[in-house]
Formats: sequence, C-alpha cells, structure tokens
Amino acid sequence: MASAHNHRTLAFLLSIVSLAFISCGHGARKETVETGPGVNDRIQTRIGGMAMSEPHEALALIDSAEKAGVLSSFQAQRRRAMIYFNPLQEDLKVIECAKDALETAPGKVSDHERIQLLRLMSNSYYFLGEYDSCIERAREGEQIAVSIDSLAAEGEFKFIIGECMLRLGQIAKGYANMEYGLAALSRVDGYSARTTLSHLLGEEMNFMIIDSKFDDAIKTGQRREAILEELRSEHGTDDYLDQQFGYLYGKMAYLHAETGDMAKAEDYAGKFLETKYSKDSNGRLRIMEYYLASNQPQKALELFSGTDFPSPGDTLSSDGGYYLRLKARACNALGDYKNAFSLLDRAYAISDSLD
Repeated sequence: MASAHNHRTLAFLLSIVSLAFISCGHGARKETVETGPGVNDRIQTRIGGMAMSEPHEALALIDSAEKAGVLSSFQAQRRRAMIYFNPLQEDLKVIECAKDALETAPGKVSDHERIQLLRLMSNSYYFLGEYDSCIERAREGEQIAVSIDSLAAEGEFKFIIGECMLRLGQIAKGYANMEYGLAALSRVDGYSARTTLSHLLGEEMNFMIIDSKFDDAIKTGQRREAILEELRSEHGTDDYLDQQFGYLYGKMAYLHAETGDMAKAEDYAGKFLETKYSKDSNGRLRIMEYYLASNQPQKALELFSGTDFPSPGDTLSSDGGYYLRLKARACNALGDYKNAFSLLDRAYAISDSLD
C-alpha cells in the first residue's frame, strides 16, 4: 500500500532541494519584524528554521513581514504554500496560495520557482483525489522542465501523471508515463535524484501489488534494491537508507511468499529483521503482510505487542486503516471473529472519514 505520508514528505523535500526553504495568511500571535539592510534574508532564514516545529508561528511571522514590506506578496505566498503542504497538510490552502503566488508576479517568477509551485499544486490535487487537475498542473510543470532541460523535474511530473492515470483507470497509459518518468530520473546523478528514483520505484511497486502484478513488482523491487545498494556503498547506511531498505525488504518478503518462493521470502524477512527500522514501533509492522501471506497469523498479531497502534485515538489515516484490516485478517485466521469484525468496523470508519 502506498503511504500518503511518504509521498508528501518526498514532494516536500524535492521542493526545497534547489531553492531556499519556501512556504498562503494565517491567524496566530503577531510577530515583531525588524527592518533595514539584509532583513529579507534574515526573516526568510528565521521562517525556514521554525516552519516545521512552529508552523503557525511561522505563518504569523510571514503575515507581519508581508505587512511591513519586508517580504513581497510573492515571497509570502510561496512560503505559506510550503508550510500548508508540510507539516500542516492543508491541501486546499496549498493550492490557493501557490496559485496566488503564480498570479502575483507573472513574468518575474523564475522557471525553477514555477516548477516548485506547480509541484506543490499537483501533489495537493493528487492528495485531494482531483486527478484531472493534478494532470493539468503536472503537464504545465513538465513543459517547463523540458524547456530548461531538467530531467529530474520532468521525471517527477511524468510519474505523477502516470499515478493519476492509474487512479482514473487508464492502466496502460499510467504505467507508460510512470516508466517514462523513472527512465528520465535514472539519467540524473546525485544522492537526491537517486533517493527520489528509489522512492518512486517503491510507489510503482505498490500500484503493481494493487493490480496483482506480483512478478512485475518483484522486478521493480530488484531495481530499487540495486539503487539502494549503490547508495549504501557510496554513502554508508544512515537512518533514511535503513528505513528504505526495511520497507523494501518487507515488501519483497511478502511478494515472494505470495508467489510461492518461500526460500527467498524467508531471506528477505531475515534482512528486514536486521534493520533498525524493524525495531521501530511502526516500522516493525512492515513485515506483517509477509506473516499473513506465509500463514503465520500469530506472529502478525505479536507485532502489535507493546504498542497501541493503531489505537482508537490514533490520527485517522490511510495507514491506520490499512493495518487495522491486516490485524483483522490475522484475527480471522485464528478464529477470533469478534475482534476481526470490530477491527474491520474501525477500519471502515477511517475509510469513510477520508472520503
């Protein structure tokens, strides 16, 4: 299953790779804004430093800086759009602010800034399920990327167009666009481009699993594993790569179990358990699909021991609902039908709230 959180985080990181931290007004406490030479850079640095930990305060500072004339309307709207995208996840406001930023300074917006804003808008439309609007904005971004020879941006926009087409039932066109995007990204060097390529291969795997294309998903997983191995040999294994390996190993264990190759399934399950990610309270759940596919429901339930995730008070999320359904499958396999029904009832409630 694709994780919306991971998708949003990737889009956020891509939006700040080549430009200073950017982030549509918000009512929080007022901030005092200094004036004078160099203040624009200092204010933007301050906003960037507090945006993730204190997003509402950062929005209030943007409001004050804009009123004082320290930030232009364009700069203010860019920064608001980013903060609403991540961490606040208010996609309607992302679209409103990014669109306003583009309209505020036509002719003054650089191609890279336009790509950045179109990336935010297309991803927000995607998360809202407005796939036609996402495609429209992504195609705008793709055209700009082609005009400035940015293979990385072209690949990212092409990939999300493919995702939308799959969601709209245009299966062949969807996978063709995703593969085009992946091919473009594979021609870009650098850590950021390689981690982006790895992540998008993981997203393609998820769609293939949904479509029961298990053999294709395994081949895609092997492509992703080769990229992660290259990154590990060049940079070592940091927490991010450990997490990516853990996520991949869990999926590969499940896929090989699903296709009947238990030796490979067990091998990948062992690799998963060697990662730090497998010890994380949420990360350890990534092996649950393998336990269910290999007829080990008791082990699947044991993954929840010592944790209340997903709890009744857990933030409503697609991931929470997904693991509730897996837990229900484990209970059902063990004959605990009462708990299985209760868990499914909670999962459906989450699904209804997200529609």
